[in-house]
Amino acid sequence: MNNWGSSAIYAMIIIIGILLVSAIAAGIISETGETNIEQDLTNITTEIIDKYSTYIDIDCKLGKFYNIDGIQKIKKIALQISPLFSCEIDISQLTVQILNKEIVKLLNFNGVVEYYNGGSLFENSNWNDITEDNFGFLVINDLDESIFNYNVINENSDRAYLIFKLSEDIALSKYDSLYVSIFLGNGISRSITLKAPLPIKSIAVFE
Repeated sequence: MNNWGSSAIYAMIIIIGILLVSAIAAGIISETGETNIEQDLTNITTEIIDKYSTYIDIDCKLGKFYNIDGIQKIKKIALQISPLFSCEIDISQLTVQILNKEIVKLLNFNGVVEYYNGGSLFENSNWNDITEDNFGFLVINDLDESIFNYNVINENSDRAYLIFKLSEDIALSKYDSLYVSIFLGNGISRSITLKAPLPIKSIAVFE
């Protein structure tokens, strides 16, 4: 059995264990009426299933606040992604959907991949190629250069920032939420919710 298959089986065993623990905990919690904790457990379980069924992990979620008409709003977002297992993900086939309560937008890959060698993440020159209708990648780790040369993430050590900009009508002020879905070419999707924190610092770290 190949490494991917073995890893997938181990992952499914972990998921089943988590689901069993969550189900037991939810049953206990429902008797005590602590519905908020029950909902948290449901959300955690859903996120775990979503992660393992799409093979994509999102390790870090960052945003950058800018002053827009006197209000601090997040206009740039960077999601650090990596595969959970060694499998091929063609980034040229990805589509990103962003959604708030009123607006839905689809973003397409702009074909630009650059290495991120440190410095200011949100002031990198690759942002110049990003519009409000597309996204690009800043590569952190790509030992076989498959991302850079072939637009393919294929090793679980591969890591890259998926970066995109928000238009002013969808930019996030404090406590606003944005629903982001990454659609793979095979129809599978990975979804997350980004909730803007207080603009205490210019760089926002989403939970």
